[in-house]
Amino acid sequence: MSEPDLTVILPTRNGGDWLEDALEALAEQRWDGSWEIVFVDNDSDDETPQLLAAAVDTMPVPARLVTATEHHNLSHARNTGVDAARGRSVAFVDDDDLIADGWVAAMGEALHEHEFVASAFDYHRLNPAGVAEARGSFQTVELGDLFGKPIVSGGGSGCRRALWHQLGGNSQTFPATGQDMDFALRVAALGTVTPHFCAGARYHVRLRDGARTSFRQGRKYGRWSVRLFRLHGAPAGERADSPSRMIRRWGGLMRRSGALLDRHRRLAWMWQAGQRVGRLQGSLAERTWYP
Repeated sequence: MSEPDLTVILPTRNGGDWLEDALEALAEQRWDGSWEIVFVDNDSDDETPQLLAAAVDTMPVPARLVTATEHHNLSHARNTGVDAARGRSVAFVDDDDLIADGWVAAMGEALHEHEFVASAFDYHRLNPAGVAEARGSFQTVELGDLFGKPIVSGGGSGCRRALWHQLGGNSQTFPATGQDMDFALRVAALGTVTPHFCAGARYHVRLRDGARTSFRQGRKYGRWSVRLFRLHGAPAGERADSPSRMIRRWGGLMRRSGALLDRHRRLAWMWQAGQRVGRLQGSLAERTWYP
């Protein structure tokens, strides 16, 4: 059997209410290129395995279901999906997001020309207006950056399978978040691959709602950003904030605490507060100053 141009990989664990929408969006994709789908069940204990098994027969192209049971984390699930892939390139869909019409075609065409491709994020379809305005800005019209290097988010991203294997895939030292940024920074370190922003590949991102959830997610990002700094930022000469600058950042956050009185501004404030707390916790855990 010939190698398809693209493998779309959808990893999930206990996909819940969102998974059916993600599967429906995938089933509606059309592209003249050759492609396949790999579903990865990361040891779910709800109805997810049954949903995925049923979806295999409804997809527009060959699809298969594999399991990733050794670790309960996204890095392990994505790596397992790529190991099962046959495509020259791979592209990732997260179970709580939605791909727009034409996403597969846009990504497939872009990956003919580029080794590493980012989708164009949209935050409005799946989130209340205030939530989207408060937090939805990353990777909407261009690539983001970290430590002066271009960053491609894992959800909605695509790359050549050879590049994925060359770098060893997602690092399982980032089980909760940060694995996509770590991978992008390792790509940047090669010095031979230029990431491409594909404006035609619209990818609808679902943000977490609720003040507590925003704080917890922000804290996760904050903690793992310290490891990213230790591995990539500090060796490249990036400098952490001085104690005085850290105090000013905290002071600015406290001065904006009136945002807690407004529902949507409260979510953004809790996200930022979570990041600051997470960076303090991460600095202790990693023994690296990056508050």
